[in-house]
Amino acid sequence: MQCCLVLALLLQASLLLGVTGANHLGVNYPQDTDSSDVDVVQLQSHGIGKVRIYNTDASVLRSLAHTNIEVIVGVNHHEILELGESKQNADLWLAQNVLPFVAATKITAIAVGNEAVTRDEASPEAVLAAMRNIQAALVSVKLQNSIKVSTPCSVLVLGTSAPPSSGSFHHSHSSWLKPILGFLSEHNSSFMVNVYPFFLHQTMTQVVSLDYYLFKENRGTDDPKTGLHYGNYLDAILDSLVSAMAALNFSDIPITVTETSWPSRDHLSQTYNENLLAHARANSGTPMRPAAEVGIYVTDFFDGVPMHRLTLEGGRPHARLLASQVWCVAKNNISDSQLQGALDWACGPNSGQGNVNCGPIQSGQSCYLPNTLQAHCNWAFNTYFQSHNQTSASCDFQGCATLTSTDPSTSTCTFQGYTGVVNGTNGTVVSGNGTFSGTSSLYDAMPLFQMSTVVALVTYLLTGQAF
Repeated sequence: MQCCLVLALLLQASLLLGVTGANHLGVNYPQDTDSSDVDVVQLQSHGIGKVRIYNTDASVLRSLAHTNIEVIVGVNHHEILELGESKQNADLWLAQNVLPFVAATKITAIAVGNEAVTRDEASPEAVLAAMRNIQAALVSVKLQNSIKVSTPCSVLVLGTSAPPSSGSFHHSHSSWLKPILGFLSEHNSSFMVNVYPFFLHQTMTQVVSLDYYLFKENRGTDDPKTGLHYGNYLDAILDSLVSAMAALNFSDIPITVTETSWPSRDHLSQTYNENLLAHARANSGTPMRPAAEVGIYVTDFFDGVPMHRLTLEGGRPHARLLASQVWCVAKNNISDSQLQGALDWACGPNSGQGNVNCGPIQSGQSCYLPNTLQAHCNWAFNTYFQSHNQTSASCDFQGCATLTSTDPSTSTCTFQGYTGVVNGTNGTVVSGNGTFSGTSSLYDAMPLFQMSTVVALVTYLLTGQAF
């Protein structure tokens, strides 16, 4: 990731959020952020009070020291199993990754994974075990009141979302969510959720007004059971989560939106963020929880790939299109033993292995040179990624891989890239072969969305009646 791309995100976020009353809004930094990407002056001068990072990068945490900016740090999914094995492992992780910084950097939460269960990156039992052990480790050092533990979930854990008063978790998720909700309630932690209205809008553009998703003026709809009025999708979906938690006998858990944006390469992204800001600035909560503050973290990045850059015209942010071609490559800081294990898995022919045809990286073949372990991993990882729907889960390899917008091809070896393009009429993101695809977590989870939920929401929005 080039530093300037990250700074472009911060420029947009700071301009959008830099108003009075925006201090409960935050921004997400991509996975490969380092200290050179953190423009603290911009953050502070525009009143951005919250930041979320997806790891515990020491340089980033040091750069946020003495700023009073609240920070959510992350547990990478490949760390979850080890942290769940024992409190001693959690003690060590906390001592190495959190305790050195808490005196100066305002770490307020630890996010265990990111949609780890719905993306099959960890079992719910492992996630909950890691949460419990981290909580116990925090208690040991008397930080349990200042640092909360949670795990971000996709909003698609909902089975029914319309009307909001009928919200419920899908039966395939409620069984594992209930003990996690019990943990959150016991320790006064937030239910963390990633919400991307863009993706639901793509399923029903012909029947539901775009304005409903963009916080623009629209007729909205009333919940027939409660009589509450909803003028935008975000409020409705958050109250659906409130109802879903209440259905499992949890009515006291606050909600934090750990990711949201409008991931299209056109003006709608800017419109969504600006109107989201205005909505959040009203400090009105949701219809079911009008007095509750909802922490919201905005991102224009999906696994490190920017959806658009910004230039400045007349002192105002102006979006311009950016076609992002993406490859999956090996990370630079991974040991040779880890890389070799990941390469063996990718090239392995057995069931449960990658089954990549690694002939081109054999001696004398087109991709053999440069003859380095990292270069061979780059080719194998990218080949697997490109043949598995270009999802973030298919560019992981036990934490050894990352997405990049820098072409790793050589003079003798061409790497296939994934290019996202936009339908100029409706802003739909499509892949190079014309199929709806992408690298964000909700692209991955989209098949989980229940058609019954779509039908119910359409009916509710059109008629105001529960389906």
